Amino acid sequence: MLPFGKSATKSKIDTVFSKDDRFILRTLFYPFSVSFGYIEKDLEQFKNDLRKILPMIDQMFDFEKELAYRTEVSPEQFTASGIYLYLRGRMIERWQVLNEFHTYPGMLKPLKIK
Repeated sequence: MLPFGKSATKSKIDTVFSKDDRFILRTLFYPFSVSFGYIEKDLEQFKNDLRKILPMIDQMFDFEKELAYRTEVSPEQFTASGIYLYLRGRMIERWQVLNEFHTYPGMLKPLKIK
């Protein structure tokens, strides 16, 4: 794999993040993926995906459920933690920005080397 290639690494991401977890993260990172040429722009699909992930953000991610289970913390305790609440607050802020602008204003542009 080239250092700045477009192919994915060979790591098993699905061992940590479920399909739904990856869908949420992929949607929130959509502007970066388009800007850096990893995917083709599809604004209508992106808008649909944004609508789908809003209620999903309010739920525990599958990796969080597994983390809570492994650490023997109840879902109620986990969702009351500062880290959980901070992450959700930031994700909802990001969602609001994307819903309004369909990108992250002021995002860095990829460096073009000639």
